[in-house]
Amino acid sequence: MHELALDVGDYVKTRCDYHDVALKLYEEAFFKQIKEWCEENDLKFTGHLFMEELLSTLPVTQGSFFSTLRNMHIPGIDYLSDKTGYEPVSLNDTWGSNLAAKSLSSTAHAIGVKRTLCEIFGGCGWGTSLEKLLNVINWAAACGINFINPHACHVSLKGLR
Repeated sequence: MHELALDVGDYVKTRCDYHDVALKLYEEAFFKQIKEWCEENDLKFTGHLFMEELLSTLPVTQGSFFSTLRNMHIPGIDYLSDKTGYEPVSLNDTWGSNLAAKSLSSTAHAIGVKRTLCEIFGGCGWGTSLEKLLNVINWAAACGINFINPHACHVSLKGLR
Protein backbone atom coordinates (compact mmCIF):
# COMPACT_ATOMS: atom_id res chain seq x y z
CA MET A 1 0.00 0.00 0.00
CA HIS A 2 2.91 2.36 0.58
CA GLU A 3 3.51 2.37 -3.20
CA LEU A 4 0.23 4.28 -3.61
CA ALA A 5 1.69 7.26 -1.71
CA LEU A 6 5.45 6.94 -2.10
CA ASP A 7 7.60 6.66 -5.23
CA VAL A 8 9.16 3.36 -4.16
CA GLY A 9 9.24 -0.13 -5.62
CA ASP A 10 6.99 -0.75 -8.62
CA TYR A 11 4.77 2.22 -7.70
CA VAL A 12 3.67 3.00 -11.28
CA LYS A 13 2.22 -0.50 -11.79
CA THR A 14 0.71 -0.47 -8.30
CA ARG A 15 -1.07 2.82 -8.94
CA CYS A 16 -2.29 1.73 -12.37
CA ASP A 17 -3.63 -1.51 -10.91
CA TYR A 18 -5.31 0.39 -8.07
CA HIS A 19 -7.09 2.79 -10.44
CA ASP A 20 -8.07 -0.08 -12.74
CA VAL A 21 -9.71 -1.95 -9.86
CA ALA A 22 -11.46 1.22 -8.65
CA LEU A 23 -12.80 1.86 -12.17
CA LYS A 24 -14.09 -1.69 -12.56
CA LEU A 25 -15.83 -1.54 -9.18
CA TYR A 26 -17.39 1.84 -10.04
CA GLU A 27 -18.57 0.55 -13.41
CA GLU A 28 -20.04 -2.67 -11.94
CA ALA A 29 -21.64 -1.11 -8.87
CA PHE A 30 -23.11 1.96 -10.54
CA PHE A 31 -23.30 2.15 -14.33
CA LYS A 32 -23.99 -1.51 -15.12
CA GLN A 33 -26.66 -1.79 -12.42
CA ILE A 34 -28.52 1.25 -13.72
CA LYS A 35 -28.26 -0.02 -17.31
CA GLU A 36 -29.65 -3.43 -16.33
CA TRP A 37 -32.50 -1.88 -14.33
CA CYS A 38 -33.41 0.36 -17.27
CA GLU A 39 -33.43 -2.61 -19.63
CA GLU A 40 -35.68 -4.58 -17.26
CA ASN A 41 -38.10 -1.63 -17.15
CA ASP A 42 -38.01 -0.77 -20.87
CA LEU A 43 -36.18 2.52 -20.31
CA LYS A 44 -33.10 4.10 -21.89
CA PHE A 45 -30.18 4.97 -19.64
CA THR A 46 -28.67 8.36 -20.50
CA GLY A 47 -26.78 11.12 -18.81
CA HIS A 48 -23.35 12.68 -18.69
CA LEU A 49 -20.28 12.41 -16.53
CA PHE A 50 -18.92 14.95 -14.08
CA MET A 51 -16.29 17.24 -15.60
CA GLU A 52 -15.86 15.29 -18.83
CA GLU A 53 -14.77 18.48 -20.59
CA LEU A 54 -11.10 17.95 -19.82
CA LEU A 55 -9.57 14.54 -20.35
CA SER A 56 -7.07 15.31 -17.57
CA THR A 57 -9.83 15.36 -14.91
CA LEU A 58 -11.40 12.02 -15.85
CA PRO A 59 -9.07 9.69 -13.95
CA VAL A 60 -9.94 11.53 -10.73
CA THR A 61 -13.65 12.17 -11.32
CA GLN A 62 -14.82 9.13 -13.32
CA GLY A 63 -11.93 6.76 -13.86
CA SER A 64 -12.50 6.62 -17.61
CA PHE A 65 -14.64 8.36 -20.21
CA PHE A 66 -15.16 5.30 -22.38
CA SER A 67 -15.56 2.62 -19.70
CA THR A 68 -18.37 4.47 -17.97
CA LEU A 69 -20.29 5.79 -20.98
CA ARG A 70 -20.29 2.44 -22.74
CA ASN A 71 -22.91 1.35 -20.22
CA MET A 72 -25.41 3.99 -21.35
CA HIS A 73 -28.00 3.39 -24.03
CA ILE A 74 -27.68 7.05 -25.02
CA PRO A 75 -24.29 8.27 -23.78
CA GLY A 76 -23.99 11.99 -23.23
CA ILE A 77 -21.99 15.02 -22.25
CA ASP A 78 -22.79 18.51 -21.10
CA TYR A 79 -21.42 21.58 -22.84
CA LEU A 80 -21.66 24.83 -20.94
CA SER A 81 -20.02 27.28 -23.34
CA ASP A 82 -21.00 29.45 -26.24
CA LYS A 83 -17.67 28.71 -27.95
CA THR A 84 -17.05 25.96 -30.46
CA GLY A 85 -14.04 23.79 -31.03
CA TYR A 86 -13.32 25.84 -34.14
CA GLU A 87 -12.65 29.08 -32.27
CA PRO A 88 -9.11 30.03 -31.22
CA VAL A 89 -8.68 29.88 -27.45
CA SER A 90 -5.93 30.25 -24.91
CA LEU A 91 -4.40 27.20 -23.26
CA ASN A 92 -6.07 28.22 -19.98
CA ASP A 93 -9.56 28.28 -21.48
CA THR A 94 -11.39 25.36 -19.88
CA TRP A 95 -14.31 25.21 -22.34
CA GLY A 96 -12.71 26.07 -25.66
CA SER A 97 -10.43 23.05 -25.64
CA ASN A 98 -13.31 20.66 -25.10
CA LEU A 99 -12.69 17.23 -26.63
CA ALA A 100 -15.75 15.61 -25.07
CA ALA A 101 -18.08 16.05 -28.06
CA LYS A 102 -15.87 14.12 -30.47
CA SER A 103 -14.88 11.62 -27.74
CA LEU A 104 -18.59 10.96 -27.18
CA SER A 105 -19.18 10.38 -30.88
CA SER A 106 -16.21 8.00 -30.99
CA THR A 107 -17.57 6.11 -27.99
CA ALA A 108 -20.99 5.78 -29.65
CA HIS A 109 -19.41 4.41 -32.83
CA ALA A 110 -17.28 1.96 -30.85
CA ILE A 111 -20.20 0.55 -28.85
CA GLY A 112 -22.70 0.63 -31.72
CA VAL A 113 -25.28 3.14 -30.43
CA LYS A 114 -26.96 5.64 -32.71
CA ARG A 115 -27.90 8.47 -30.33
CA THR A 116 -25.57 10.83 -28.48
CA LEU A 117 -26.94 13.35 -25.98
CA CYS A 118 -25.61 16.81 -25.22
CA GLU A 119 -27.02 18.93 -22.41
CA ILE A 120 -26.10 22.27 -23.92
CA PHE A 121 -26.04 26.02 -23.14
CA GLY A 122 -26.09 25.69 -19.33
CA GLY A 123 -23.32 28.25 -18.94
CA CYS A 124 -24.59 30.76 -21.48
CA GLY A 125 -26.27 33.92 -20.27
CA TRP A 126 -28.65 36.53 -21.61
CA GLY A 127 -25.84 38.07 -23.64
CA THR A 128 -25.51 35.02 -25.89
CA SER A 129 -26.98 35.66 -29.32
CA LEU A 130 -29.11 33.22 -31.31
CA GLU A 131 -26.34 33.23 -33.91
CA LYS A 132 -23.84 32.06 -31.29
CA LEU A 133 -26.20 29.33 -30.03
CA LEU A 134 -26.78 28.09 -33.59
CA ASN A 135 -23.03 28.06 -34.17
CA VAL A 136 -22.56 25.82 -31.12
CA ILE A 137 -25.38 23.49 -32.24
CA ASN A 138 -23.80 23.20 -35.69
CA TRP A 139 -20.40 22.44 -34.15
CA ALA A 140 -21.91 19.79 -31.85
CA ALA A 141 -23.69 18.18 -34.82
CA ALA A 142 -20.44 18.18 -36.81
CA CYS A 143 -18.83 16.34 -33.88
CA GLY A 144 -21.54 13.66 -34.01
CA ILE A 145 -24.03 14.89 -31.40
CA ASN A 146 -27.56 14.07 -32.56
CA PHE A 147 -29.76 14.52 -29.47
CA ILE A 148 -29.78 18.05 -28.01
CA ASN A 149 -31.10 18.90 -24.54
CA PRO A 150 -31.16 22.71 -24.24
CA HIS A 151 -30.45 23.71 -20.64
CA ALA A 152 -30.94 27.23 -19.28
CA CYS A 153 -31.09 28.77 -22.73
CA HIS A 154 -31.80 32.40 -21.87
CA VAL A 155 -33.29 33.64 -25.13
CA SER A 156 -36.51 35.49 -25.80
CA LEU A 157 -37.89 36.90 -29.04
CA LYS A 158 -39.40 39.70 -26.93
CA GLY A 159 -36.00 40.78 -25.61
CA LEU A 160 -34.64 40.86 -22.07
CA ARG A 161 -37.45 40.22 -19.58
